[in-house]
Amino acid sequence: MKRLSLFTITILFLGVLFSCQQIFTYSPLTWAQRDPANMPPEQKIAYAEEALASGDPAAVEAAYDALKDSADPDTQALVSQLAVSASGLDDAIAEAVSTMTFDTTTIGDIDGTWLSNAVTAMDTADSGNASVTSEEYLTVAAALIVLAAQEPVNGNDISNVNILAATPDKNGTNVNKALYYATQAGYSNSDLNSMFSL
Repeated sequence: MKRLSLFTITILFLGVLFSCQQIFTYSPLTWAQRDPANMPPEQKIAYAEEALASGDPAAVEAAYDALKDSADPDTQALVSQLAVSASGLDDAIAEAVSTMTFDTTTIGDIDGTWLSNAVTAMDTADSGNASVTSEEYLTVAAALIVLAAQEPVNGNDISNVNILAATPDKNGTNVNKALYYATQAGYSNSDLNSMFSL
């Protein structure tokens, strides 16, 4: 196991905590017996918010399926958070916070397809000038960090990537995109470099 810095753990945990809306008091899903795909748009969004608050994986995935094709940029920001929740990233960060360490082998347990879905939805939200919080941007930056860590860059381990020399670029590599979204969240290259120092 490798040790994460306290800064990294705190930032990642707070980003996922706030963006996944787990700060709300848990309440059972009001419409748990109904398929959210058949709900009116406002109820779909309410269902999605409750699914995020509850952490129920089946409800999160159902909410994602019901909203993923929405043309509304703000809804796509919510879709991005649903995909992050479905990926297992928030669970991995919560575990890192509780133990103050991070077993890098767990990176492979985080679902990269869901993380890619989260990035795609956030790209749409950002391009559509959605109202996106800094925590939501930071969460997508964390998703891109994990995606980069899951695939060696230029044949090298991700720890060899020089984040400080990288340039924020929404259309670039996962590292460049992570920098772009971290910048949108108000963080610098050095902050993101700390996050990559697993």
